[in-house]
Amino acid sequence: MMKKLILSLSIFSLLLAGGYTPKKNAIEKIASVKEKTKILVVFAYWCPDSQRNVPRFFTIMWKAQNPNISYELIPVARGKNPLREKLNIERIPSFIIYRNGKEIGRIVENPKKTLEEDLAEILTGSGS
Repeated sequence: MMKKLILSLSIFSLLLAGGYTPKKNAIEKIASVKEKTKILVVFAYWCPDSQRNVPRFFTIMWKAQNPNISYELIPVARGKNPLREKLNIERIPSFIIYRNGKEIGRIVENPKKTLEEDLAEILTGSGS
C-alpha cells in the first residue's frame, strides 16, 4: 500500500509541475472511444523520457475522462527484466494498447507526433 501511495504522490507532483497542454482535437478523439481498451505503461523512474511522457499521459487521460480506457503502470529497473522480455520492450517508456486482449499498437520511448495524437490515431484507427 505504501509503495502505491508513494508512486501516486510522485506522479501527482510531476503532473502539477508539467504544465502540459494536450491538443484538443486529439483529446476529443480519445474521449470518443467506445470500446473497452487497456493501456499498459512500462516506465522507469530514472528514465528522462519516462519523466517527460508519463506525466503527459496522465494529463491526457485526465482531460479525456473516458471510462472505457483503463491503464496499468509497471515500473521497471535497469537491465534485463523478464517482464520486459515477455512484452518485447527494448526502450522505455512503452505504452502498449490492448483491445479484446490483443495489442493494437504501441508508442515506444517518444511519440512520432505528440503523445495524444499518436494515442488518438491508435485508439480510433485514424490520423489526428
